[in-house]
Amino acid sequence: MHLNKILYLSIFSSLVFSQTYFDRIFGGDVQFGDSRSVGLANSYTTTGTTSSVTSKNPARLAYLPDGKEGISVDFQSNLRSYYERRSINILDSFGDFLTETDYVSNQHGHFYNSLGLIYGGKSFVNDKVKYGIGLSLMPITSFNYNYKEEIRFQNMDIDTPGDIGIVDAALGFHNYKNEGTIDLASLGFGISIENDNMRPVSIGFAINKLLSTSITDEVIVDTVYNSINPNVYENLSNFESSTQTTHIKSKFYPSISLEVPYFKSNKSSIVLAYEPKTKVSSKNYSGNFYFSNLSGLPWLLDFNEQTSIYNLKLQGAEFFKPKKITIGMRYNELQFSGSLMIFEFVKEFYSEHEIQYLSDNNETEYFKLEDISNFRIAFEHKFKMGNSIRMGLEYKTALLNQLNPLTKFSMGSNKKINQNLNIDFALSYFITNYRYDDIFPVGSPNNQTNCNELCEKVNESNMSISTTFKWGF
Repeated sequence: MHLNKILYLSIFSSLVFSQTYFDRIFGGDVQFGDSRSVGLANSYTTTGTTSSVTSKNPARLAYLPDGKEGISVDFQSNLRSYYERRSINILDSFGDFLTETDYVSNQHGHFYNSLGLIYGGKSFVNDKVKYGIGLSLMPITSFNYNYKEEIRFQNMDIDTPGDIGIVDAALGFHNYKNEGTIDLASLGFGISIENDNMRPVSIGFAINKLLSTSITDEVIVDTVYNSINPNVYENLSNFESSTQTTHIKSKFYPSISLEVPYFKSNKSSIVLAYEPKTKVSSKNYSGNFYFSNLSGLPWLLDFNEQTSIYNLKLQGAEFFKPKKITIGMRYNELQFSGSLMIFEFVKEFYSEHEIQYLSDNNETEYFKLEDISNFRIAFEHKFKMGNSIRMGLEYKTALLNQLNPLTKFSMGSNKKINQNLNIDFALSYFITNYRYDDIFPVGSPNNQTNCNELCEKVNESNMSISTTFKWGF
Protein backbone atom coordinates (compact mmCIF):
# COMPACT_ATOMS: atom_id res chain seq x y z
CA MET A 1 0.00 0.00 0.00
CA HIS A 2 1.57 3.24 -1.14
CA LEU A 3 1.56 6.52 0.70
CA ASN A 4 -0.79 9.18 -0.60
CA LYS A 5 1.01 11.84 -2.55
CA ILE A 6 1.64 14.74 -0.22
CA LEU A 7 3.44 17.94 -0.95
CA TYR A 8 4.57 19.45 2.29
CA LEU A 9 6.01 22.95 2.08
CA SER A 10 7.35 24.49 5.25
CA ILE A 11 8.80 27.93 5.69
CA PHE A 12 10.22 29.38 8.84
CA SER A 13 12.05 32.48 9.86
CA SER A 14 14.13 32.55 13.02
CA LEU A 15 16.31 35.10 14.70
CA VAL A 16 19.19 33.57 16.60
CA PHE A 17 21.75 35.51 18.60
CA SER A 18 25.10 33.89 19.31
CA GLN A 19 28.83 34.59 19.40
CA THR A 20 29.55 34.01 15.70
CA TYR A 21 33.14 35.25 15.96
CA PHE A 22 34.07 32.14 17.99
CA ASP A 23 32.55 29.70 15.47
CA ARG A 24 36.04 29.33 14.01
CA ILE A 25 37.16 27.70 17.28
CA PHE A 26 34.08 25.84 18.53
CA GLY A 27 31.95 25.56 15.37
CA GLY A 28 28.49 27.10 15.02
CA ASP A 29 25.41 24.89 15.26
CA VAL A 30 23.62 24.80 11.88
CA GLN A 31 21.93 21.41 12.30
CA PHE A 32 18.44 22.68 11.46
CA GLY A 33 15.29 20.67 12.08
CA ASP A 34 12.03 21.13 10.18
CA SER A 35 9.83 24.21 10.50
CA ARG A 36 7.33 22.64 12.86
CA SER A 37 9.98 21.77 15.43
CA VAL A 38 11.62 25.21 15.11
CA GLY A 39 8.31 26.79 16.14
CA LEU A 40 8.28 24.34 19.04
CA ALA A 41 11.51 25.66 20.63
CA ASN A 42 13.72 23.79 18.13
CA SER A 43 12.75 20.46 19.70
CA TYR A 44 13.18 18.40 16.54
CA THR A 45 14.56 15.39 18.43
CA THR A 46 11.09 15.10 19.96
CA THR A 47 8.87 16.65 17.27
CA GLY A 48 10.71 16.35 13.92
CA THR A 49 8.65 15.20 10.92
CA THR A 50 11.31 14.84 8.19
CA SER A 51 14.46 12.79 7.62
CA SER A 52 16.33 15.30 9.80
CA VAL A 53 15.43 13.11 12.80
CA THR A 54 17.64 10.29 11.45
CA SER A 55 20.78 11.46 13.23
CA LYS A 56 19.02 12.57 16.43
CA ASN A 57 16.08 10.25 17.00
CA PRO A 58 16.06 7.28 14.59
CA ALA A 59 13.32 5.62 16.66
CA ARG A 60 10.90 8.24 15.31
CA LEU A 61 11.45 6.92 11.77
CA ALA A 62 9.05 4.08 12.58
CA TYR A 63 6.26 6.55 13.46
CA LEU A 64 6.40 8.96 10.53
CA PRO A 65 5.28 6.58 7.71
CA ASP A 66 2.40 5.35 9.95
CA GLY A 67 2.97 1.79 8.80
CA LYS A 68 2.21 2.58 5.14
CA GLU A 69 4.68 1.19 2.66
CA GLY A 70 6.29 3.88 0.55
CA ILE A 71 8.94 6.59 0.33
CA SER A 72 8.84 10.22 1.37
CA VAL A 73 11.52 12.62 0.12
CA ASP A 74 12.30 15.98 1.69
CA PHE A 75 14.51 18.91 0.77
CA GLN A 76 15.32 21.93 2.90
CA SER A 77 17.13 25.18 2.16
CA ASN A 78 18.17 27.44 5.02
CA LEU A 79 19.44 31.00 4.84
CA ARG A 80 21.27 32.00 8.01
CA SER A 81 22.23 35.67 8.12
CA TYR A 82 23.85 37.48 11.01
CA TYR A 83 24.10 41.11 12.00
CA GLU A 84 26.97 42.17 14.27
CA ARG A 85 27.57 45.59 15.83
CA ARG A 86 30.67 46.65 17.75
CA SER A 87 30.67 49.74 19.93
CA ILE A 88 33.16 51.68 22.05
CA ASN A 89 32.79 53.86 25.13
CA ILE A 90 32.48 57.62 24.66
CA LEU A 91 33.65 59.87 27.51
CA ASP A 92 32.50 63.38 28.32
CA SER A 93 34.77 66.42 28.77
CA PHE A 94 35.44 65.38 32.39
CA GLY A 95 36.64 61.92 31.38
CA ASP A 96 33.53 60.14 32.66
CA PHE A 97 31.47 57.59 30.74
CA LEU A 98 28.87 59.24 28.51
CA THR A 99 27.50 56.60 26.13
CA GLU A 100 28.36 53.77 23.75
CA THR A 101 28.55 54.31 20.01
CA ASP A 102 28.78 51.81 17.16
CA TYR A 103 31.86 52.11 14.99
CA VAL A 104 31.38 49.07 12.75
CA SER A 105 28.54 46.79 11.70
CA ASN A 106 28.49 43.72 9.48
CA GLN A 107 25.66 41.71 7.97
CA HIS A 108 26.18 38.55 5.93
CA GLY A 109 24.27 35.42 4.99
CA HIS A 110 25.02 31.80 4.15
CA PHE A 111 22.84 29.06 2.67
CA TYR A 112 22.70 25.60 4.25
CA ASN A 113 20.82 22.88 2.35
CA SER A 114 19.74 19.43 3.47
CA LEU A 115 17.87 16.54 1.90
CA GLY A 116 16.80 13.02 2.73
CA LEU A 117 14.22 10.27 2.45
CA ILE A 118 12.27 7.89 4.64
CA TYR A 119 11.04 4.44 3.63
CA GLY A 120 8.41 2.83 5.82
CA GLY A 121 6.25 -0.26 6.02
CA LYS A 122 4.83 -3.07 8.14
CA SER A 123 6.22 -6.47 9.00
CA PHE A 124 4.96 -9.35 6.84
CA VAL A 125 4.67 -11.52 9.94
CA ASN A 126 2.96 -9.15 12.38
CA ASP A 127 0.92 -6.07 11.41
CA LYS A 128 1.64 -4.51 14.79
CA VAL A 129 5.33 -4.24 13.93
CA LYS A 130 6.20 -1.16 11.86
CA TYR A 131 9.55 0.05 10.64
CA GLY A 132 11.19 3.04 8.99
CA ILE A 133 14.53 3.60 7.27
CA GLY A 134 15.93 7.10 7.00
CA LEU A 135 18.73 8.61 4.97
CA SER A 136 19.72 12.25 5.37
CA LEU A 137 22.44 14.71 4.39
CA MET A 138 22.59 17.96 6.31
CA PRO A 139 25.10 20.48 7.70
CA ILE A 140 26.06 20.06 11.34
CA THR A 141 28.49 22.88 12.06
CA SER A 142 29.72 26.06 10.40
CA PHE A 143 32.99 27.99 10.64
CA ASN A 144 31.68 30.86 8.50
CA TYR A 145 32.37 34.41 9.63
CA ASN A 146 32.92 37.66 7.76
CA TYR A 147 34.16 40.96 9.21
CA LYS A 148 34.81 44.17 7.31
CA GLU A 149 35.76 47.47 8.93
CA GLU A 150 36.19 50.72 7.03
CA ILE A 151 39.11 52.88 8.22
CA ARG A 152 39.26 56.65 7.74
CA PHE A 153 41.72 59.49 8.23
CA GLN A 154 41.66 61.77 11.24
CA ASN A 155 41.79 65.53 10.65
CA MET A 156 42.78 65.20 7.01
CA ASP A 157 43.89 68.49 5.48
CA ILE A 158 41.67 69.52 2.57
CA ASP A 159 44.75 70.18 0.44
CA THR A 160 45.92 66.58 0.77
CA PRO A 161 45.44 64.67 -2.51
CA GLY A 162 42.45 62.38 -2.38
CA ASP A 163 38.85 63.22 -1.64
CA ILE A 164 38.96 67.01 -1.71
CA GLY A 165 36.92 68.61 1.02
CA ILE A 166 36.38 65.36 2.96
CA VAL A 167 37.70 65.68 6.51
CA ASP A 168 37.67 61.93 7.21
CA ALA A 169 38.32 60.41 3.79
CA ALA A 170 38.52 56.62 3.37
CA LEU A 171 41.93 55.12 4.11
CA GLY A 172 41.33 51.38 3.75
CA PHE A 173 39.61 48.30 5.15
CA HIS A 174 40.25 45.62 7.76
CA ASN A 175 38.98 42.27 6.39
CA TYR A 176 38.74 38.98 8.28
CA LYS A 177 36.96 35.97 6.80
CA ASN A 178 36.46 32.27 7.64
CA GLU A 179 34.77 29.80 5.32
CA GLY A 180 33.94 26.15 5.94
CA THR A 181 31.08 23.79 6.81
CA ILE A 182 31.04 20.20 8.04
CA ASP A 183 28.18 18.11 6.61
CA LEU A 184 26.65 15.06 8.25
CA ALA A 185 25.42 11.97 6.36
CA SER A 186 23.16 9.63 8.37
CA LEU A 187 21.56 6.24 7.80
CA GLY A 188 19.08 5.10 10.43
CA PHE A 189 16.57 2.37 11.18
CA GLY A 190 13.60 2.46 13.55
CA ILE A 191 11.16 -0.26 14.55
CA SER A 192 7.99 0.01 16.65
CA ILE A 193 5.61 -2.46 18.25
CA GLU A 194 2.01 -1.44 18.93
CA ASN A 195 0.36 -1.93 22.30
CA ASP A 196 -3.36 -2.18 23.02
CA ASN A 197 -4.80 1.27 23.89
CA MET A 198 -1.29 2.70 24.15
CA ARG A 199 1.19 4.35 21.85
CA PRO A 200 3.76 1.93 20.39
CA VAL A 201 7.23 1.34 21.77
CA SER A 202 9.95 2.25 19.29
CA ILE A 203 13.71 1.91 19.18
CA GLY A 204 16.13 3.19 16.57
CA PHE A 205 19.79 3.18 15.64
CA ALA A 206 21.74 5.36 13.21
CA ILE A 207 25.26 5.50 11.89
CA ASN A 208 26.47 9.01 11.13
CA LYS A 209 29.46 10.26 9.18
CA LEU A 210 31.09 13.66 9.56
CA LEU A 211 32.19 14.40 6.01
CA SER A 212 35.60 15.74 5.14
CA THR A 213 35.84 19.46 4.44
CA SER A 214 38.18 22.41 3.94
CA ILE A 215 38.33 25.59 6.01
CA THR A 216 39.81 28.82 4.66
CA ASP A 217 40.99 31.73 6.82
CA GLU A 218 41.75 35.09 5.26
CA VAL A 219 43.08 38.33 6.76
CA ILE A 220 43.62 41.34 4.51
CA VAL A 221 44.48 44.93 5.41
CA ASP A 222 43.44 46.76 2.25
CA THR A 223 44.78 50.28 1.65
CA VAL A 224 42.91 52.48 -0.83
CA TYR A 225 45.09 55.58 -0.35
CA ASN A 226 48.82 55.79 -1.07
CA SER A 227 51.16 58.22 0.65
CA ILE A 228 54.87 58.50 1.42
CA ASN A 229 53.93 59.94 4.81
CA PRO A 230 53.82 57.00 7.29
CA ASN A 231 51.67 59.00 9.72
CA VAL A 232 48.80 58.75 7.25
CA TYR A 233 48.42 55.04 8.08
CA GLU A 234 48.35 55.33 11.86
CA ASN A 235 44.67 54.30 11.97
CA LEU A 236 45.37 51.04 10.13
CA SER A 237 46.33 47.96 12.12
CA ASN A 238 49.88 46.75 11.49
CA PHE A 239 48.55 43.32 10.53
CA GLU A 240 50.20 40.78 8.25
CA SER A 241 47.81 39.78 5.46
CA SER A 242 47.51 36.02 4.98
CA THR A 243 45.36 33.26 3.48
CA GLN A 244 45.45 29.63 4.63
CA THR A 245 43.40 26.49 3.96
CA THR A 246 42.94 23.59 6.38
CA HIS A 247 41.62 20.11 5.56
CA ILE A 248 39.63 17.95 8.00
CA LYS A 249 39.05 14.22 7.41
CA SER A 250 35.77 12.33 7.83
CA LYS A 251 34.74 10.26 10.85
CA PHE A 252 31.86 7.96 11.89
CA TYR A 253 29.83 7.93 15.10
CA PRO A 254 26.57 6.15 16.13
CA SER A 255 23.38 7.39 17.75
CA ILE A 256 20.51 5.55 19.41
CA SER A 257 17.06 6.49 20.69
CA LEU A 258 14.00 5.03 22.37
CA GLU A 259 10.37 6.16 22.47
CA VAL A 260 7.97 4.68 25.01
CA PRO A 261 4.39 5.53 26.02
CA TYR A 262 3.88 7.76 29.02
CA PHE A 263 2.53 5.42 31.69
CA LYS A 264 -0.31 7.79 32.66
CA SER A 265 -1.47 8.49 29.11
CA ASN A 266 -2.34 6.44 26.04
CA LYS A 267 -1.57 9.35 23.69
CA SER A 268 1.69 10.72 25.10
CA SER A 269 5.29 9.57 24.64
CA ILE A 270 8.67 9.90 26.30
CA VAL A 271 11.80 10.20 24.14
CA LEU A 272 15.31 9.15 25.17
CA ALA A 273 18.20 9.83 22.76
CA TYR A 274 21.95 9.41 23.06
CA GLU A 275 24.89 10.57 20.92
CA PRO A 276 28.50 9.81 21.92
CA LYS A 277 31.27 12.37 21.71
CA THR A 278 33.51 12.53 18.69
CA LYS A 279 36.24 14.79 17.38
CA VAL A 280 37.79 15.59 14.02
CA SER A 281 40.83 17.76 13.42
CA SER A 282 43.44 18.60 10.82
CA LYS A 283 46.95 17.17 10.90
CA ASN A 284 48.54 20.53 11.68
CA TYR A 285 46.18 21.43 14.51
CA SER A 286 47.69 22.41 17.85
CA GLY A 287 46.93 24.93 20.59
CA ASN A 288 46.69 27.97 18.37
CA PHE A 289 45.13 30.73 20.42
CA TYR A 290 45.58 32.55 23.70
CA PHE A 291 43.14 33.65 26.36
CA SER A 292 42.98 37.43 26.46
CA ASN A 293 44.14 39.03 29.71
CA LEU A 294 41.60 41.79 29.07
CA SER A 295 38.36 39.98 28.19
CA GLY A 296 39.21 36.44 29.33
CA LEU A 297 37.97 35.08 25.98
CA PRO A 298 39.92 33.27 23.22
CA TRP A 299 42.39 35.61 21.49
CA LEU A 300 43.36 34.59 17.95
CA LEU A 301 46.24 37.02 17.31
CA ASP A 302 49.97 36.93 17.90
CA PHE A 303 52.18 40.02 18.25
CA ASN A 304 55.82 40.07 17.12
CA GLU A 305 57.62 42.52 19.40
CA GLN A 306 60.63 42.76 17.08
CA THR A 307 58.66 43.76 13.99
CA SER A 308 55.59 45.23 15.80
CA ILE A 309 53.38 43.20 13.46
CA TYR A 310 50.24 41.22 14.33
CA ASN A 311 49.46 37.92 12.62
CA LEU A 312 46.68 35.36 12.79
CA LYS A 313 47.67 32.63 15.24
CA LEU A 314 45.19 30.03 13.94
CA GLN A 315 46.89 26.99 12.45
CA GLY A 316 44.71 24.02 11.56
CA ALA A 317 41.21 23.34 12.85
CA GLU A 318 39.32 21.09 15.23
CA PHE A 319 35.65 20.27 15.75
CA PHE A 320 34.46 18.56 18.92
CA LYS A 321 30.92 17.19 19.01
CA PRO A 322 30.09 16.56 22.66
CA LYS A 323 28.24 13.64 24.11
CA LYS A 324 24.53 14.50 24.13
CA ILE A 325 21.68 13.08 26.16
CA THR A 326 18.13 14.16 25.26
CA ILE A 327 15.00 13.55 27.32
CA GLY A 328 11.78 14.68 25.67
CA MET A 329 8.06 14.34 26.20
CA ARG A 330 5.05 14.83 23.94
CA TYR A 331 2.04 15.29 26.25
CA ASN A 332 -1.25 14.92 24.38
CA GLU A 333 -3.75 14.81 27.25
CA LEU A 334 -4.62 18.50 27.55
CA GLN A 335 -8.18 19.66 28.20
CA PHE A 336 -8.45 21.19 24.73
CA SER A 337 -8.74 18.71 21.88
CA GLY A 338 -5.89 18.90 19.38
CA SER A 339 -3.45 20.47 21.84
CA LEU A 340 0.08 19.23 22.45
CA MET A 341 2.69 20.14 25.07
CA ILE A 342 6.39 19.54 24.47
CA PHE A 343 9.09 19.25 27.12
CA GLU A 344 12.70 18.63 26.15
CA PHE A 345 15.99 18.66 28.03
CA VAL A 346 19.36 18.30 26.31
CA LYS A 347 22.69 17.97 28.11
CA GLU A 348 25.89 18.56 26.10
CA PHE A 349 29.04 17.35 27.88
CA TYR A 350 31.70 19.79 26.67
CA SER A 351 33.69 19.34 29.89
CA GLU A 352 34.85 15.93 28.63
CA HIS A 353 37.05 17.69 26.09
CA GLU A 354 40.25 19.56 26.91
CA ILE A 355 41.06 22.47 24.61
CA GLN A 356 44.67 23.25 23.85
CA TYR A 357 45.75 26.86 24.10
CA LEU A 358 48.96 28.83 24.55
CA SER A 359 49.99 30.52 27.78
CA ASP A 360 51.69 33.92 27.90
CA ASN A 361 54.99 32.01 27.72
CA ASN A 362 53.86 30.21 24.53
CA GLU A 363 53.59 26.90 26.39
CA THR A 364 50.75 24.51 25.57
CA GLU A 365 48.14 24.29 28.32
CA TYR A 366 44.67 22.76 28.59
CA PHE A 367 41.30 24.23 29.41
CA LYS A 368 37.89 22.61 29.96
CA LEU A 369 34.69 24.18 28.69
CA GLU A 370 31.42 24.32 30.59
CA ASP A 371 28.71 21.72 29.99
CA ILE A 372 25.66 23.13 28.22
CA SER A 373 22.09 22.51 29.38
CA ASN A 374 19.11 23.19 27.10
CA PHE A 375 15.62 23.49 28.58
CA ARG A 376 12.77 23.63 26.06
CA ILE A 377 9.03 23.92 26.53
CA ALA A 378 6.53 24.36 23.72
CA PHE A 379 2.82 24.30 22.95
CA GLU A 380 0.89 23.43 19.78
CA HIS A 381 -2.84 23.65 19.14
CA LYS A 382 -4.52 22.41 15.96
CA PHE A 383 -7.79 24.05 14.95
CA LYS A 384 -10.63 22.21 13.24
CA MET A 385 -9.85 24.02 10.00
CA GLY A 386 -6.45 22.31 9.94
CA ASN A 387 -4.28 25.28 10.92
CA SER A 388 -2.01 25.25 13.98
CA ILE A 389 -0.53 27.75 16.37
CA ARG A 390 2.81 27.02 18.05
CA MET A 391 4.83 28.71 20.76
CA GLY A 392 8.10 27.78 22.43
CA LEU A 393 10.68 28.90 24.97
CA GLU A 394 14.28 27.71 25.19
CA TYR A 395 16.92 28.47 27.81
CA LYS A 396 20.54 27.59 27.09
CA THR A 397 23.49 27.91 29.44
CA ALA A 398 26.80 29.39 28.27
CA LEU A 399 29.86 27.53 26.99
CA LEU A 400 32.24 29.99 28.71
CA ASN A 401 31.78 31.80 32.01
CA GLN A 402 32.44 35.17 30.31
CA LEU A 403 29.40 34.71 28.04
CA ASN A 404 25.75 35.07 28.99
CA PRO A 405 23.14 32.29 28.95
CA LEU A 406 20.57 32.61 26.18
CA THR A 407 16.79 32.70 26.30
CA LYS A 408 14.99 32.17 23.01
CA PHE A 409 11.31 32.74 22.24
CA SER A 410 9.67 31.03 19.28
CA MET A 411 6.27 30.93 17.64
CA GLY A 412 4.79 29.45 14.51
CA SER A 413 1.68 28.48 12.62
CA ASN A 414 0.61 26.84 9.39
CA LYS A 415 -1.85 27.29 6.55
CA LYS A 416 -3.47 24.19 5.12
CA ILE A 417 -4.09 25.02 1.46
CA ASN A 418 -5.72 21.72 0.51
CA GLN A 419 -5.38 18.02 1.23
CA ASN A 420 -1.98 17.88 -0.48
CA LEU A 421 -0.48 21.25 0.35
CA ASN A 422 0.41 22.66 3.75
CA ILE A 423 2.54 25.72 4.63
CA ASP A 424 4.37 25.96 7.98
CA PHE A 425 6.20 28.99 9.33
CA ALA A 426 7.91 29.90 12.59
CA LEU A 427 9.79 32.72 14.24
CA SER A 428 12.31 32.48 17.08
CA TYR A 429 14.24 35.28 18.71
CA PHE A 430 16.82 35.89 21.41
CA ILE A 431 19.51 38.48 22.05
CA THR A 432 22.90 38.57 23.69
CA ASN A 433 26.01 40.72 23.92
CA TYR A 434 29.50 40.41 25.34
CA ARG A 435 32.67 42.45 25.72
CA TYR A 436 35.77 41.66 23.70
CA ASP A 437 39.09 43.03 22.52
CA ASP A 438 39.65 44.95 19.29
CA ILE A 439 40.22 42.24 16.66
CA PHE A 440 42.33 44.65 14.55
CA PRO A 441 44.32 46.48 17.24
CA VAL A 442 46.31 49.63 16.52
CA GLY A 443 49.55 49.81 18.50
CA SER A 444 51.21 47.24 20.73
CA PRO A 445 49.24 45.18 23.29
CA ASN A 446 48.90 46.47 26.83
CA ASN A 447 48.58 44.59 30.11
CA GLN A 448 45.52 46.42 31.41
CA THR A 449 42.66 44.27 32.68
CA ASN A 450 39.72 46.68 33.03
CA CYS A 451 37.47 45.21 30.35
CA ASN A 452 34.49 47.42 31.21
CA GLU A 453 36.45 50.49 30.13
CA LEU A 454 38.74 49.14 27.40
CA CYS A 455 36.77 46.32 25.76
CA GLU A 456 34.38 46.78 22.89
CA LYS A 457 30.75 45.78 23.30
CA VAL A 458 29.61 43.26 20.70
CA ASN A 459 25.90 42.85 19.90
CA GLU A 460 24.97 39.98 17.59
CA SER A 461 21.86 38.77 15.80
CA ASN A 462 21.34 35.88 13.41
CA MET A 463 18.31 35.34 11.22
CA SER A 464 17.53 31.99 9.62
CA ILE A 465 14.95 31.51 6.89
CA SER A 466 14.20 27.97 5.78
CA THR A 467 12.02 26.25 3.20
CA THR A 468 11.30 22.52 3.39
CA PHE A 469 9.60 20.33 0.78
CA LYS A 470 8.32 16.85 1.58
CA TRP A 471 6.87 14.57 -1.08
CA GLY A 472 5.46 11.12 -0.42
CA PHE A 473 4.76 8.44 -2.98
